[in-house]
Amino acid sequence: MVSRDWDTFKPTSDGIAKSWEVSDDDLVWTFHMNEGMTWHDGVEITSEDAVFTYNFIIENQIANFVTFLTGVDHAEVVDKYTYKVICDKPVANMLTLWIACLPKHIFGEMSVKEASLKFQNEPPCIGSGPCRSRNGSATTSCA
Repeated sequence: MVSRDWDTFKPTSDGIAKSWEVSDDDLVWTFHMNEGMTWHDGVEITSEDAVFTYNFIIENQIANFVTFLTGVDHAEVVDKYTYKVICDKPVANMLTLWIACLPKHIFGEMSVKEASLKFQNEPPCIGSGPCRSRNGSATTSCA
């Protein structure tokens, strides 16, 4: 959700999240998203996608990712471009979690079993980054 500078590994504002703050007790993280970002299929990326990602992984204990969310209880939509992550204990690595935002309009259509076994969408895969599959092949096309 938060991009990073690969030379310094410090968080940057050029990913889905453009800014963030944490509550005084370190239990509530509020993320403000960059507006106008879209999935490869043209659907806008909103806080609904981010919240869906956190809650889907946590509620369904998606094995590949749930360990990254240790200490995270759930996420909530604040508005179209703002969401909160509610923790049950402080999560010091919140800005470096290896969690990619999932397109709710695709993964929300899958059963939990299907998503946990595949954890991908049918080619051509829909993501938000510069690289994506071409015609369902394993090669990527980067902008």
